[in-house]
Amino acid sequence: MPAAERARFYRDPAWRERARADAVRQWHYGWDKVFVQETAAHPELADGPSLAELGSQRGVDPLDVLCDVALDDGLQTRFRVVVANDDAESLAGLLRDDRTLLGLSDAGAHASQLCDAVFSTYLLEHWVRETGTLSLEKAIWRITGHPAAVFGIPGRGRVAPGYYADLVALDPAAVGVEQMERVHDLPAGADRLIARSHGLHQVWVNGELVSDGNGDGGGRAGRLIRDGGTSAAPAAGQL
Repeated sequence: MPAAERARFYRDPAWRERARADAVRQWHYGWDKVFVQETAAHPELADGPSLAELGSQRGVDPLDVLCDVALDDGLQTRFRVVVANDDAESLAGLLRDDRTLLGLSDAGAHASQLCDAVFSTYLLEHWVRETGTLSLEKAIWRITGHPAAVFGIPGRGRVAPGYYADLVALDPAAVGVEQMERVHDLPAGADRLIARSHGLHQVWVNGELVSDGNGDGGGRAGRLIRDGGTSAAPAAGQL
C-alpha cells in the first residue's frame, strides 16, 4: 500500500492477527533479536530492551509493540534486527583462531541502515579490554599485519625500517566506540549513519599527520587523480 495508507492497516486488529500468523511461519530471527534503534516519540526505548522483553513488560505480543511504537512515531521509527554473529562464545573462539581473517561485508553499502566502520576500535574496546579474549598485541596484528600478509600488500602492516609510516597513537585504556549518529550529508540531503571512536590521539598515513584526535590534522594523504590522468603518487613517508 502507499505509505500514507499503511497506518490504518497497522492499527487494524485483523491485520495484526494475519501478520502474527505470518511471523510464526516466516520470521527466522525471533523478537528477542529486534530492538528499537531510533524513535522520536519514545527515546527511552532506543537501544533498550528487545521487542520480546517490551511485549512481556506490557502484556502484549511483540508485533503489537512494533506497530504501536511505529504509529506513535508517524512510521518513522527505525528498528534494529540482529541476524548473525551474536553468540559471544562462538565469536571468541573464532577470534582466538589465527586462521580467521577479520573484515566486513557490504562495506560502504546500506549507509542509512548500518555503520560497521568502527569494528577495529570495537575490537580493542570489547574483545581486548572488556573480555580479555585477545591480547592487545594480537588484536593489533589482526587488523594490521595479518590482512597485509594475507593479501600480499607490500610495505604495510608492520612498524619496520623501509615500511610506509602508517601509524596510530591510541590509549588502550580509553579506546572505544561511540553511539551511532544519523547525518544528512549525502547528495540531495540523503541520510547515512556514522560511528565515531574515542581514545585515538594521532593518525599518520605515509608519514603525514592526518588526524590529531580532535578532527584536525594535515588532511587526506595522497594525490587526487583527475580526468583519468596518470600523475604519480607523492613520495611516501617511510620508517
